[in-house]
Amino acid sequence: MQQGSPISCWRGTGPPRTPKVIWSAGPATPGWLGAMPAVRCRMWSAGRGWRPESSSTAGSARTEPGPPAGCIDSATSSATRTPCGRRRSQRSMKFQASISPGTGTTAPGVRSDRQEITMIISRRTFQLSAAAAAGTALAAGRLNLAEATPTGGRRTGKTPTATETDTEITVDNGRIRAVISKEFEGRLISLKLGEQELIAEGGRGRFDQNVNILEPKIEIEQAPVSYRVDRADGQVMITVTLPPSTDAPYRRDRSYIFAADEPGFHLAPRFAHSAEHPAVSVEQHRFVWWVDPAIFTHASLEDDDFGKPWRRAAAQLPTPDELAAGPMVMDATYDLAGLGSGYARRCYTKYDWAISMRDHVVHGLYGRVDDHYIGAFAVLANRESFNGGPDRQDLTLHQTDAGPVLLLEPHATHYGAPFVNADGDWAKTYGPYFVYLGTADSPDQLRRDALQYADPKRHAELYDRSGLVGWVPTSQRATVRGRLNVRGATTRGAMVILSDDETAPQDTAAGFQYWTEVEADGSFRLDAVRPGSYRLTARRPGLWGEYVRDHVRIDGPTKINIDWRPEKNGRLLWQIGSPDGTSAEFAGAQQARRYDSMVDYSDRFRDGLDYRIGRNRSQDWYFTQKQQVDGQNVAPWRIHFDLDRQPRADDVFTLTISLAGWSLDSAVPNPGLPSNLTLSCNDGAPIVWDFGPDAPRGAIYRSANRARGFVRRFRLDPASLRRGANTLTLTVNQGIDNVVTQATYDALRLELA
Repeated sequence: MQQGSPISCWRGTGPPRTPKVIWSAGPATPGWLGAMPAVRCRMWSAGRGWRPESSSTAGSARTEPGPPAGCIDSATSSATRTPCGRRRSQRSMKFQASISPGTGTTAPGVRSDRQEITMIISRRTFQLSAAAAAGTALAAGRLNLAEATPTGGRRTGKTPTATETDTEITVDNGRIRAVISKEFEGRLISLKLGEQELIAEGGRGRFDQNVNILEPKIEIEQAPVSYRVDRADGQVMITVTLPPSTDAPYRRDRSYIFAADEPGFHLAPRFAHSAEHPAVSVEQHRFVWWVDPAIFTHASLEDDDFGKPWRRAAAQLPTPDELAAGPMVMDATYDLAGLGSGYARRCYTKYDWAISMRDHVVHGLYGRVDDHYIGAFAVLANRESFNGGPDRQDLTLHQTDAGPVLLLEPHATHYGAPFVNADGDWAKTYGPYFVYLGTADSPDQLRRDALQYADPKRHAELYDRSGLVGWVPTSQRATVRGRLNVRGATTRGAMVILSDDETAPQDTAAGFQYWTEVEADGSFRLDAVRPGSYRLTARRPGLWGEYVRDHVRIDGPTKINIDWRPEKNGRLLWQIGSPDGTSAEFAGAQQARRYDSMVDYSDRFRDGLDYRIGRNRSQDWYFTQKQQVDGQNVAPWRIHFDLDRQPRADDVFTLTISLAGWSLDSAVPNPGLPSNLTLSCNDGAPIVWDFGPDAPRGAIYRSANRARGFVRRFRLDPASLRRGANTLTLTVNQGIDNVVTQATYDALRLELA
């Protein structure tokens, strides 16, 4: 190999192109190439990591056109084939060669023990000969440029670079380059994966929040926003601090964490409220990222556990121009009729892309650039700080007329999850959460690559040494084990939950919670639990009631045994549905995840619904009962049933109604007024189930079949019942017309004791 000789590089399936010089060898050393040591090489590509090694024998380096010995392609992203017989990568690649000593003369200035070199190959361009790279490196004496493989946040001996000016902070971790603006309170204004910019002009990534001040404002001297850069082994953390102010009487810390050589970054917002400041109610906070609409054209989200799968077929989002042209029929909801949109449905709404948080870990946006795909995915490996716990569902992503948006919402209330009401000293760190960025040859591969980062253990070491305020290190967390016994039933599908003490899981917001499904033998395990006092809840679909134990103290490894007797109030007379917190088994519920799923409601139920026990099935019961249709109150719903004897005065009839939601009927602000569901048996006195002003928060009209649950037990007067035919009537908001709501049903049953 002579001075200035090039490394062989080419692409495509036709004749090899003229080699392009990336960098050249030093002065020629006659005779050393023939004694070149054996080479082991491998290629790294975004999303796939290091490919398996390939061997190249001594003397195989060459610069003439043609497939090089030892060539390893990333096997991703191209519709054409490389000389290696694999798909040609169209993005930045990293090449690593390990050289073991050979025989004969060693190149001058080169160590004779095993060494490694890592090179970057520019995006969308070249295939590199492993032997040629190693030979050039040997000649140049550059073999001590060792680099660790991707580690998911483990120590690498490297630290990302962070440069700071008066207006911005730039971080480069070897895989991504992020620019955080000081002029916009820590907004992310540029993000590159390799050389590919992911934020278009006008795009940004930002933290935001909806917070209400509950008491009269006080004057708080405004301190400036501060920016802190913490460097540690293998990571950089940028923390943006917004001090309390008159209009925002709480502190906000917004942390970005970058690990060396990791394909993404971590986010961790923190809120802190002082008792000295007016009380506040935190309704929602999130990280919102407007990505480049020219790149990100499709959505990736698993289907719900109800209804027919549809999201893969509807992955192509409408364009921003189509949303701008289509009439808005509800908030963030557009009629695309006549626009020629590639979206699979007539109406587009962000609410169709909501999901249950119980098992959800990954959602994202992706698109095709040249012949490969680029993706940006939210990876929610750690959901302990989510409000509402496993009962919560919420938004993930959506299209806007300004471009597609990727959402990370640790605290939100779209489907009835609770606010945080802070009237004293309170602080909470949310997350951290990971944003994965990658390239691949298919959308499915992108998603699989993102899922590799969904194991909390993968990030634990990184977080433990980050110094993040509010994060509890692994060494201080506990494992909770136990066994659940359910009297008279199996544990199949049962769940065990730790939530805020004296607080139901769906109402947990101020603290942290953990949940897990119980094994078939009744055993369960919760890992990495923060020390504290919790409520323990056990429940199982199909069983009424829950097992609840408060003041469960976790200070170290803990074992808990549960003996649960499900609720029973006498002999079962009839039941509609099965209690599982949803309305999924009822008519209409399977189609709920679409805006126009109830367009025929007025035709079907203007005269109410008549359900006859013994004749109808659960599928004949509709999942939600509206108060109004087309602005007019509709007839009540009626359940017809028979009793085989005349009730006695000492009979106890217990009617239990479990609601999967009590919500507003349309996208209007909650008026904060009381509402009710009124029951009556035959000609008996009405029984009124009153709901507080905060109860009917938006839910079902947002493409859902469940929201915040409610359960109530009623004693029916035996005098209102009779032998033979009986009718139970259900009326939404009887006597109320200043708030319009709807009742969504989970299950109903009548028992006699």
